[in-house]
Amino acid sequence: MLSTDLKARLALTLDESKPVNRSEHVKRVVTEREIKQAFGRARWLSEQEQTFLQTLSWFRKALERENPLDRFFSFLLTLEIIVGL
Repeated sequence: MLSTDLKARLALTLDESKPVNRSEHVKRVVTEREIKQAFGRARWLSEQEQTFLQTLSWFRKALERENPLDRFFSFLLTLEIIVGL
């Protein structure tokens, strides 16, 4: 998942012929190798570590909830999954 919370323009390109203008607040350029590696890891996790991903999903939901009861039950489900490992 690509996620960002920027207050600035975001330009994404796969065109390597276009030079990156560092004056446009570029902090890091992600290489093709890094993208392939990240997707490879994500694919491996989805195939081999489904329980781990399910735990992370409930934990993330717990952090995002505003309702205290929703947060509690999401954290509780996270713990239930971990205990069941």
